[in-house]
Amino acid sequence: MKINTKLGRGTIVICFALVAALATSGVVVAGNVGLTPAPQQPPVVSVPAEIAAAFGVFRRPATAADSSEGVVSGSGSGAGVSEALGHAGANVYLSRHIGAADAGVFATVGRERVCLYAAGESSCAEPVVALRGEMVEFDVCSSGLPTGHIRISGLVLDGVNNVTLKDTEGKETVVPVQENGFSTLASGHITEMDWAKEGVVHKVPVTYSAVMANNCVSN
Repeated sequence: MKINTKLGRGTIVICFALVAALATSGVVVAGNVGLTPAPQQPPVVSVPAEIAAAFGVFRRPATAADSSEGVVSGSGSGAGVSEALGHAGANVYLSRHIGAADAGVFATVGRERVCLYAAGESSCAEPVVALRGEMVEFDVCSSGLPTGHIRISGLVLDGVNNVTLKDTEGKETVVPVQENGFSTLASGHITEMDWAKEGVVHKVPVTYSAVMANNCVSN
């Protein structure tokens, strides 16, 4: 099951909790009669042992960078992550910054969920998705993206040094992994993400339409 707990206007976020599943800002419209918010889950108090064993960022002590301060508005202490992932039972105090130092990407855990927060968008999935190396988020249609680009962010297993993005033209882009994560702007129509661990290559298919590849602008 995939949970998208916060979607920006005009943004499509894809997470491989369900293969090729899409969620858009049009799915839930505030104020519609009969729609009620999901029940608030009490936050978890610890990181599951299997998640801590697979991702080094959850084994190290928290630092100032992990507080998620400034993720949304440039101020506050973790409000963005807390508001976005509270319904999944995520605990902002267990969040860890992943990826490059200047990347606004965080991973945390919720009630039987692992959650990813990147560039103002968030999604959660069952722990098995993260443990398979498929905890990836694709921001395809945000108005702030450069034309013809998508933003790809992910939580990456220990021992994986980089991921390789492949597009329909056969171009490959290697993206380094730092602190169990990455985030990058990619051009072209990405169809696959590969990563290798202990000599075994794992392929994660990426599925979205050509219209989305052009920032959801139909020609």
